Amino acid sequence: MEAGQGGIADECQVRRDTTEQRLADLRRQYAEMQAEEERVIAACRRLQVKVDAFRAAKEATEVAYTEAEEAAEAAWAEVTPNADPDAEGADPAAGQPH
Repeated sequence: MEAGQGGIADECQVRRDTTEQRLADLRRQYAEMQAEEERVIAACRRLQVKVDAFRAAKEATEVAYTEAEEAAEAAWAEVTPNADPDAEGADPAAGQPH
């Protein structure tokens, strides 16, 4: 009977060793995933800063464009006070890409 118990004890030890090895592998994988998550979060934050800066620059460009367009219209109105601003050829920005 003792031989049978020794076999069971050996089998239990093998299962325990296998389980502990699997647990160690899972802990390593978990640590690697946490590190990757931190890298992705940092990259996301850096990208968000770039997106915010781009949006601010785009908005500033749009404001400057609108101001320049209004200044051109005002200058045109000064030069041609009797011209109809809606008339063909009266728009100083006509033909300019928007």
